[in-house]
Amino acid sequence: MAMVAMNKNILILTITAALLFILPVIAFSPGSASAATEQTTYARVYILNSAPSSIVVYESPDPATPGVSVLNINSTVTDPNGVPGDIASVTFDLILPNGTVWATLTSTYNAGTGAYENTTYALPSNAPPGNWTVNATATDNNAGTIWNTTTFTVVGVASMYLSQYPIDFGNTTVPVTDRRADNSTAGNGYSGGTIKGFPLKSHNNGSVALNFSVRGDNLVGQTNNSYVLGVGNLTYNGTASLPGTALSGSYTNFASNIGASSSTDLYFWIDIPSGFIEQEYKGNVTVKATVA
Repeated sequence: MAMVAMNKNILILTITAALLFILPVIAFSPGSASAATEQTTYARVYILNSAPSSIVVYESPDPATPGVSVLNINSTVTDPNGVPGDIASVTFDLILPNGTVWATLTSTYNAGTGAYENTTYALPSNAPPGNWTVNATATDNNAGTIWNTTTFTVVGVASMYLSQYPIDFGNTTVPVTDRRADNSTAGNGYSGGTIKGFPLKSHNNGSVALNFSVRGDNLVGQTNNSYVLGVGNLTYNGTASLPGTALSGSYTNFASNIGASSSTDLYFWIDIPSGFIEQEYKGNVTVKATVA
């Protein structure tokens, strides 16, 4: 307080010095911590969908054999939005020579090859012969599509099988005339339960139309083979009505132009004269199919 009384100027200077000492603690001065601030915005863009731009499809083997070949179908797809990310599906239509779709196959993406594949389709034995088409269609996540095709050849296959056999005339006394084979009705010497030769069915399980013919052998005694019933004692017809045609040792046509996946019937009867001893008699009956 004495300093204040002595000189007013000194007092003022003293206060000013004190203020200069305090202000640097409150205000910014060069060389102190940064006082910068920041604000964040964003950049944006919306990517529009583009449909797949190309697809290539391959098939093997060529030619393919019905009932034997397993088809290997694959395709590579190009899409501006990325593969496989933007691809929802790739399907393969197998199209017959007449333009009908035979089957539609799905595919799986093989990351190792970069291709969409179906390698498991076994060509059925009744697949029609001719030039087939594979139509590959790629669809992206926004329903954009692209397609392409390739062709391959399916060869014709002749194949057949029999059902409702053997031809069983049951147990009978002799003489007997026009005794039918077993039609699944039990009694009168028939075991029944299943059809055994009335009719015998010949099936075309190939891919081309077939002609069917039949031949037979003599029925030979299974205990005493000196007793032989001639093959001509068997007769057959395409319907369950007589008269029939005598079976012979040579092939005789009984059905023509039977299409793939179709069948034909053959009904059998037997005549046995007196003089045959009690025992079982057997003889082969063979059906042959040739391409119509």
